[in-house]
Amino acid sequence: MPVRYPPTTLLALFLGLVAASSASAQSGYSTGFKWGRTELDSIVSVRTPVRGESEQDPELPWAVAFRTSSYYNRFFMMRLDYAASPQFAAQLRDGTQTMVIDVDKFFRRVVKTEFLHFVKPRLTGQHPVSLPAAPDGSALHRTYAGRDDLSQSPATLEATWFVRANVLYVFMCTTTDVETLRAGEEKRQFFGTITIREPNGE
Repeated sequence: MPVRYPPTTLLALFLGLVAASSASAQSGYSTGFKWGRTELDSIVSVRTPVRGESEQDPELPWAVAFRTSSYYNRFFMMRLDYAASPQFAAQLRDGTQTMVIDVDKFFRRVVKTEFLHFVKPRLTGQHPVSLPAAPDGSALHRTYAGRDDLSQSPATLEATWFVRANVLYVFMCTTTDVETLRAGEEKRQFFGTITIREPNGE
């Protein structure tokens, strides 16, 4: 039976995550193909030009965020383990219920994360993307149009997310110079390196 996540609770948890996370916003640029690996946990990882680092808050063991940036893009990744959260642990650990996310309400707040400097977001599309190791072999992808709060230039935001065993994984990228070829290549490489390993496997 699905467990629906109350929007007000979701908002409070997310704001708590961002405030508590001590992840550093690193900046750098790599022209090579071997990027750093950002590991959201022992199963899910993604490659970024500069490896994202995060320190786990002892009071929020079920939530973690990673932030890093390059010359062209800002990357924001998060992992929310509902089964480990105090509010939903008892309901989800027995394996008979699953979490259902109100995606519209969730992204309404997430796209305004301060680190991304993304303002006036406007949803321009949503579609499934192939991610063979994810549940059902695919994930969902969203695109937004908006502006960069620092340069006041047009910007885009893209996000891929999926839920695996009641854990929500979100990968986001804002591009501040949408006309630059390298920015687009870098963004595609980021989303193309999302990796899901089976436990105790490769």
